[in-house]
Amino acid sequence: MTVEAWVRALLAGFDPAGGEVSVRQTSSDAVIARCGEAVVKLHRPQTDPAALTARLQLASDRRLAAVMVAPLTAKVIPVPADIDPVRRLASVWPRCE
Repeated sequence: MTVEAWVRALLAGFDPAGGEVSVRQTSSDAVIARCGEAVVKLHRPQTDPAALTARLQLASDRRLAAVMVAPLTAKVIPVPADIDPVRRLASVWPRCE
């Protein structure tokens, strides 16, 4: 399975309309995949799972909605090894321009 196929399958529950998946690597070694109205961030390989969970939970707090974009889920999603051999962690966000 490719990153694009995995992202499309993952996002089916968040944005059923989907669309074409575009993938790009950032200068910090993260990978950003956009599809329809959602974005999947594959965090850099050294990302601490507990710290990422805490950040996602904080960003999900409705009291911060005026100053932070909330993720579509506060769950940390492990990327399967066949998609990413370094086993990155992923998070799902709304697409914002």
